[in-house]
Amino acid sequence: MATVTLPELLAPAGSFESALAAFAYGADAVYLGLSRFSARADAANFAEPELRQIVAYAHNKGRKVYVTLNTLLETRELPELADSLALLEELAVDGAIVQDLGLAAWVRRAFPRLPLHASTQLACTSLAGARALKELGFVRVVTARELGLAEAAEIGRRAGLEIEVFIHGALCYSLSGLCLYSSLTTGRSGNRGRCAYCCRQPFTPEGGEACHPFSMRDLALLDEAPRLRGLGLASLKIEGRMKNPLYVAAVTDLYRHALDGDLPADALRAKADDLRTIFSRPWTHLYADGPAAPERIIDARSVGHRGQPIGTVLRVVRDVDGLRWMAFDTARAIERHDGLQVDLPGRPAGFAVDRLRDARTKRPVIALPAGTRVEVALPREVGELPRGATVCHAASQAVRRSFPVPRPRAAELRLLRPADLTLTLAPDALTLAGGGHAVRVPATLGPAKNPAGTRAAAERHLARLGEDGFFLRSLAVEDPQGLFAPPSLLNAARRDWAALAAQPTPRPTPPPPEGAPQGIVRASAEAAWSVKVAACQPTSVLGGETPREVVVALTADTPEEALAAWLGAVPRDRLRLALPVA
Repeated sequence: MATVTLPELLAPAGSFESALAAFAYGADAVYLGLSRFSARADAANFAEPELRQIVAYAHNKGRKVYVTLNTLLETRELPELADSLALLEELAVDGAIVQDLGLAAWVRRAFPRLPLHASTQLACTSLAGARALKELGFVRVVTARELGLAEAAEIGRRAGLEIEVFIHGALCYSLSGLCLYSSLTTGRSGNRGRCAYCCRQPFTPEGGEACHPFSMRDLALLDEAPRLRGLGLASLKIEGRMKNPLYVAAVTDLYRHALDGDLPADALRAKADDLRTIFSRPWTHLYADGPAAPERIIDARSVGHRGQPIGTVLRVVRDVDGLRWMAFDTARAIERHDGLQVDLPGRPAGFAVDRLRDARTKRPVIALPAGTRVEVALPREVGELPRGATVCHAASQAVRRSFPVPRPRAAELRLLRPADLTLTLAPDALTLAGGGHAVRVPATLGPAKNPAGTRAAAERHLARLGEDGFFLRSLAVEDPQGLFAPPSLLNAARRDWAALAAQPTPRPTPPPPEGAPQGIVRASAEAAWSVKVAACQPTSVLGGETPREVVVALTADTPEEALAAWLGAVPRDRLRLALPVA
């Protein structure tokens, strides 16, 4: 029976703690952003010291780190970006996720050891697009989320590229994140990492009630795990660099078990329920299985965290002190300091469990098991709660305790560099050389009682290179006279060589991008306008004027004559074609 190689499980790391959580609960790799140039500028992200530590931690454990450089760039940012790229290449990160094609060309030319991954914001939706990206030097493509799983896998097979797909997390209303809404309304561009999430705002139609017509459900392909194992996809990606370490731990753990297939269905469902207590909107498959109706993709009722449904309001009673108590039959164990949310039209009512009691005895308790009728004291600010309203478990202390993240040892955060060394023994000195460095320790060396044991003794003492940030990858011993190397001399040579090899070397200055201007190009003060038209005759639209840009929307039925007419009427550098998408 053929062994199926599982795809990589790729988890988000918006902070150092989230990266540790991801690795602790089964991630094969994490993706993260730097302090600049990331599409999640509001995440904690990584400065150079933290990046060095997490790359060391990952590589020491055989895991991978990908760095997002997935914003559109400005010319003035290129010098700082050059330093960042040099750092990534120096640390041997496992890939750079890129949106800007100009940046991709620069990386390929100036930083050839840095693998290129095409961001989902490049909107790769076809085999032709994937092949074009391969020619540009990309080794992996994060396909557009509008593709089905089988379609994405087929593109990868035929293009000869690694394919990465999203399997869980928040969705953008716009095509693969190419959204201008935030930029146009607030000046905060999602393509520069500062989306204001306008799609989550309420809108009120004329004569109607406020709703959220652009608020997407969360992608969740948990029940597709058996199919995901065998499609030939390279990487399965979880969205969530803005989420906290607890969420990252829980969602990574859930999909690790789903992919490994090592839990019964009821245990996996319980883990999914636990995840919903941390953060959850209603879930969707989006287009993983093909076209989907809008109501399966959009949740127009509300936005934000819902929690896991655990019961319905049975009654609200007032005690002798005037305190109101909400009664319900809980489907999950509950304890003080948990969070509850009651589904109400418009805005849910959320509150912490400050007082809890058994509905039968009225005695205050710390915790109650599933299947119990409970009563929870309501804060004063909570309004009327109708009977039958859904009660959701929106935060669980038990779930929080179930995902501890161990702190790494200091040695695990040091990236050990390989050392290929040559030890030379001569009557008057011991020499240790490698990596362009050599140290000579003068000494009088006599014959060894057991020359055959010299290599083993040297390897034993040089193994302590780990204390200095290196590991002994290979050792050649040149000892034609069978001399004895005292341990004190071996240790001295090791320390001196490591001190030389550990000295920082200045990063070479990379060549600037081809054609990059040396200064900022000032925009013209003249008014400019553009027009988007159907593929009709030019004279019927332009009226003798030529705008700065003409966008001609083509269809499958557009006659060649119409396109030729546009090419004759508008300069080519002002003409843009909008291709049909369906």
